[in-house]
Amino acid sequence: MKKNIIILIILLFPTILISQSLSKSDIKKTAKEFERTILKNDFKSALNFFDQEYRQTQHDNFLSGNTNQFITEFLAGAPKGEAIFRTPKIEEIKSIKIKEIKISDDNTAESILQVKLTDGTILKSNILIVLDSQNRICFVGAVG
Repeated sequence: MKKNIIILIILLFPTILISQSLSKSDIKKTAKEFERTILKNDFKSALNFFDQEYRQTQHDNFLSGNTNQFITEFLAGAPKGEAIFRTPKIEEIKSIKIKEIKISDDNTAESILQVKLTDGTILKSNILIVLDSQNRICFVGAVG
């Protein structure tokens, strides 16, 4: 009986490890869901895509719960060839993509957030992507 349990644990252990690590395809899927949520102006649901500690620090405390400002500042970026960041209006956003995903370890990745605006401008910024304690893929932006 003990032998069967040990064999079962050995067989299941790799599956458990795999289910707890980031993958590029899962990150892209989450980014697509985030894009749909933003384009529907469902900001309350959009908050669920952010790491809880980041959301509490930036949204709840620093921005005093101003969800619109939190979302638009997260989506801010610099147009190509420019050093100054631009914060888009929600109605200007045409698409949101995650580019150049670099997985650091099982729980973190770095990526470029690319926001295309209706006038054709493309804003880019660096973001951190984390796997939280509930195995959810979450975004982390700048603080301050």
